[in-house]
Amino acid sequence: MMRMKKIMIVVLLQLMLSVLPAQAARNGKVVVDSAKIFENPKPGSTVIDSVPKETPVQVSNTQTNGYFRVRVPGGTVGWISGNEIFVSTPELKAEPETVAQKTSPDDDPEKEDRARIQLTGGMQLLNFTGIPAAIDVSDVKTGVGGTLEIQLKLMPMIYLAGRAEYYKKSGSIVSFSTFPLMAGLSIVPYSTKLFRLGIGAYSGAAIMTNLSIEKDGKKSEYSAFNFTGYGNIQASVALFSNTSFLLEGGYRIHALNAPENTSADGLLLPAFEADFGGIIARAGFEFRF
Repeated sequence: MMRMKKIMIVVLLQLMLSVLPAQAARNGKVVVDSAKIFENPKPGSTVIDSVPKETPVQVSNTQTNGYFRVRVPGGTVGWISGNEIFVSTPELKAEPETVAQKTSPDDDPEKEDRARIQLTGGMQLLNFTGIPAAIDVSDVKTGVGGTLEIQLKLMPMIYLAGRAEYYKKSGSIVSFSTFPLMAGLSIVPYSTKLFRLGIGAYSGAAIMTNLSIEKDGKKSEYSAFNFTGYGNIQASVALFSNTSFLLEGGYRIHALNAPENTSADGLLLPAFEADFGGIIARAGFEFRF
């Protein structure tokens, strides 16, 4: 009967240790030649097993009367004096490496967007040369227009750009409108989270350029498909994550060949080659993707 009680106690101790949370046990090993495993945590208790030196054991976190409750590789559960085993501290699990969160284009000063769309509008200050001397163009100095520009990234700091403009100005004698389509490069030498500086150079053709000259009730009209070129400096300031306020300043040249009597309506003019150039000042928005 006594042996049956001992067996039941040992079984109960094994069950109790087996259901302990993983964090309630530590690793240890025997540091004496032979360590006795007692039935209870007190001197003179019944010895139920023994283990040799260097035997690994699982050890409870707390002591009772200087004894640790242990489980040995054979499955025996009992108590060993704390002087006969080395107990390690609880194993620390390595903290998962913090994965750096990916920043948005606006959070990373070095990040450049794959594409940009710009919408701007503003004024152009014109300078006409080559117009026949009899035609007064003094009141055709300023006009308004708008621009759509799409930029696609080629490499760091360099974008391929396509640009469409519309510009119109009407004076008392000369009226001028044009729709240039241009392609070029935009270089970004400086870019931060909030500010971006760009320099662009473009060339193309004005596919719908119309020049109307009216004098003394007579009128001549010219339509042309001629070369146009443009250079600019842009500065943008971030408003939202993918939207910036854009300022642009630039200079455009525009050539127009006008043959004699083209579309003449009573006003006969000699053939002439005119250049329309001027400073552009525009403001708008830039959307980044």
